[in-house]
Amino acid sequence: MLTEQYHFTKEAAMDQIINEIIEKLKLMFYDTPTIALAGAHAKGVADSGSDIDIFIFGNEPTPYEYRKDIIENFCDDPTQAYISETYDRPFGGNIDFIYKGIPIEVVARYKGSMKEKDPADAEVQEQVKKLQDYITKHYYNCT
Repeated sequence: MLTEQYHFTKEAAMDQIINEIIEKLKLMFYDTPTIALAGAHAKGVADSGSDIDIFIFGNEPTPYEYRKDIIENFCDDPTQAYISETYDRPFGGNIDFIYKGIPIEVVARYKGSMKEKDPADAEVQEQVKKLQDYITKHYYNCT
């Protein structure tokens, strides 16, 4: 019984940490972004060494300096945080930091960069299909 209670308490604490991170990440877009939890935590197989993997997709990112301030004021050590200046690279930008001793890896994607390409383009369709398959297999939607 005590083991079950301890396990539940650890899960509840991790859920709280993930929710705290999600609330900060939402501030990085003017619109309401879609956020997906990934990796071991999404699959329910996380252990004490697991990082937290998150995807965030939004239409209107806030300015870089604002995003940088959010993460640097939130993370354990701002000197170890990395925030991509843009999200318009083919697979988005990265945000990496440590929060409450846990490594956090975020892939941020600006949906507007996807709109610039013709949706009928075979390359775009292939990328979208791969992304949908990957999300279906490894993620669940948090928002």
